[in-house]
Order: sequence, then structure tokens, then C-alpha cells
Amino acid sequence: MQLALFRTLLLGLSLLLIAACSPQSIIQRIEQGRGTPEPIGGGGAAAPGSVEESIQQVIARANAAQVDAIAANDPARMRETATDRYFREAERINKELLDGGVTKIELVNLEWGPVSVRGNSAEATSWETWATTAANGRTVQSRDRNVYRLTLQDGVWKIQSNEHPDQREQPQAPPLRQRPQI
Repeated sequence: MQLALFRTLLLGLSLLLIAACSPQSIIQRIEQGRGTPEPIGGGGAAAPGSVEESIQQVIARANAAQVDAIAANDPARMRETATDRYFREAERINKELLDGGVTKIELVNLEWGPVSVRGNSAEATSWETWATTAANGRTVQSRDRNVYRLTLQDGVWKIQSNEHPDQREQPQAPPLRQRPQI
């Protein structure tokens, strides 16, 4: 269950979202002072004014909203870009991150892969580099491939899921507050 949460965050962190994530795994990586290397990928920004650009903008806004939500401890900032179900998932992930000792997240880099649209559904790939800071001040960066699925609701694109297909299993560590200080 905790590994699934870890995966969501790095997706969902993207925000989002940052998507299933384990705060203990993130804290462990922060304390070890390293991130998880991920495969290099790429793509580019979509053509201005295109549906693909609209989808990329929704994802970028969702990422910024998650950064703000963690900073303010207010998940409501994420609602605009997410379906109800995905918002509840992102809200839960953020709470677990904060409860696990994460104090700040920052999107360091965003690279675009393919965006495909079929009617009211879309899929977009991005490679996102996130910096995650723990209460002890240590920061770790990780770069992950995110596969977002979006749906068109009342003329507005909303994120309905975010997967991290390249995510490797991370060993589980005890919560930060149970570890001896170094």
C-alpha cells in the first residue's frame, strides 16, 4: 500500500501527482541524500493553440497547484485540474507526505513526450524532475516518467490518473520520527 502511494506522488507530483507514493520511501531517499535515476526521455512543447498544448498546460498547472498545496497545507488548490476521484487521491497523498515529514516539493524540470487525444480522452507523457525536502532540511531530486490520463469534462481537460511506469521498488524504511538523528 505504501509503495503504491509513493508511485502516485511521483506521478501526481505530480502533483501530481505526485501518484501513488510512500512518504517513508521519499524520506529514506532524502536521508540518504540521493534520488532515483530514471530513463531519459523527451519530446517537446505542443503547437501553440492546439488541444495538445491545452493538455500540457493542465498538467503544468496541476504540478504548480501541488507545490502550492504542500506549501500551504491546503489541497483545495489542486481541485481545478483534477477529476473528483483523482483530487481525493492527490489530497490523500499530500497528507501522507506532510505527515511523513516532507516540508516542500519543487518541480525542477518538465520535459514533454507524446500527447494523444481520442475524443474526450487524452494521454500525455512527461518526464518530471522533482526536488523533495524533508523536515531535517535534506533535499533529494528524482526524475520520473509520468503517464497522465485526462478526460474532457464540461469543455475542460481534467487529470483522472497519473502513473509512473518506470518506478522501481523502493525498500520500506521506518518513519522519520522513529529514526535516530545523525
